[in-house]
Amino acid sequence: MTSGRLRMEFDRVEALIRGKQHFNWIPTPHVAPLVGLRANAVRSRAAVLVMAIAGDKQVGGDRQQRLYGSRGTHALHRLFADQGAENLSNRVLATDDELKSLRKWALEPTLNLLLFDNKYDTDLILRNLVDSPTDKESRAPSSLLQTRAARLQSEEQIFVSELDAVWGPEQSG
Repeated sequence: MTSGRLRMEFDRVEALIRGKQHFNWIPTPHVAPLVGLRANAVRSRAAVLVMAIAGDKQVGGDRQQRLYGSRGTHALHRLFADQGAENLSNRVLATDDELKSLRKWALEPTLNLLLFDNKYDTDLILRNLVDSPTDKESRAPSSLLQTRAARLQSEEQIFVSELDAVWGPEQSG
C-alpha cells in the first residue's frame, strides 16, 4: 500500500470515529442457518453462544454463558443419546447432573413441567430452551427436537439482525 493510500485509509477511519462517515466499505455479512454442528468451527461456536445467551434471557442471569465459557464443548451434551451429535437442537449446555434431569424430563412423556417441585428444575428446562408440550405425541424426541430447532433458528435470526447482518445465504447476482 502506498503512503498516499495509507493516509486515505487513516482519514476514513478517523471520519468513522468522529461520526462523519458511515461504516460502509465492508459488505453486509450474510449468516446462513447452521447445517451441522462441528464443535470447533467458528460458525458452530457462534450458534452455541447464541443458544447460551437466549437460554440465559429466559430465566435471567448468565449461567449458560458462564458454563460454556468455562467448560467449552465439555458442557455441550446430547439431549437424546441416540440422536445425532451434529444436530444443534439435540445439544444442551448442562453439567452432568443437569443433563440427567433434562433427560428424565424429556424421556418421560407423562412428566409435566408443572410437576417439577422446585424452581431449579423449571429454570433448567427453560434455560435450555425446551418447550413444555403436554401431550405425549409432541413430547416424542423428533417433535421436541423439531420445535427446539425452530426456536434456536429464530433466536439466531434475531441475534444476527441485531448485528446488522443479513440472515440467510448470500445471494449472488
